[in-house]
Amino acid sequence: MNCCTDLYRHPLTHHLLGDSFHPGGLGTTRSLAAQCLVNRTSKVLDIATGRATSAAFLVKQYGAQVLGLDLGMDNLQTAKQTHRSLTKLNLISGDAMQLPFRDNSLDVVFCECALCTFDNRDAAMHEIYRVLKPGGFIAISDIFLNQTLPGKLETTLNRWLCVAGALSHEASIQKAEQAGFSQLRFEDRSASILASIDSIKHKVNALQRLPEKALGLTGTLPMDSLKDGNIQDALIQLAEFIEQGGAGYYTISARK
Repeated sequence: MNCCTDLYRHPLTHHLLGDSFHPGGLGTTRSLAAQCLVNRTSKVLDIATGRATSAAFLVKQYGAQVLGLDLGMDNLQTAKQTHRSLTKLNLISGDAMQLPFRDNSLDVVFCECALCTFDNRDAAMHEIYRVLKPGGFIAISDIFLNQTLPGKLETTLNRWLCVAGALSHEASIQKAEQAGFSQLRFEDRSASILASIDSIKHKVNALQRLPEKALGLTGTLPMDSLKDGNIQDALIQLAEFIEQGGAGYYTISARK
């Protein structure tokens, strides 16, 4: 998931994707928190926390004790500075495939729009199951793919949304069940990703009018494609592909 870690800490990502870095933003987080009975006694882990927008929300809104875990040190440092007043929020560097927590120690684990980027999704799911208390909840939001991507979209979708490993929605459910989770609740939230794409289109259009120096583009990051005159067409095609059921966005809540 190194390509996505680099992408998510790029300065333009915050502008294009918003504070939450996932479709639906805090509305999706709020819905999952309700399904997982998050409250002031809950001990919650937020995997791939980014700038800890969701993690901070769970502290402020529910009074939960929240651990935010991420591989991106730049995002973690920004998050620590931004949320330094939140005593119930702890931010640490760590790998989802080797969670640095005891067995049966957490009440809820969030993983928003990140699971499909992991090198070993099965290992991550089993690690989540391991650290949850009996009766604890998992809360996932992620991309699903039900059809093979058209050639142009394969590059665009992978770069913008990091979904090279995305599964069908049926396979996503099966992965959770195979890890041992039950009482599974699946919701199709593809409207959220369509709204995100529409927002990105407008922002890209505005950014394309700026000189490249002002964009802060560096190296070979996917953001370099902002200067590609075809990016808007690719985003339109992506939206059409989603509307036709080829891809989408889902949430899953389930219990150990």
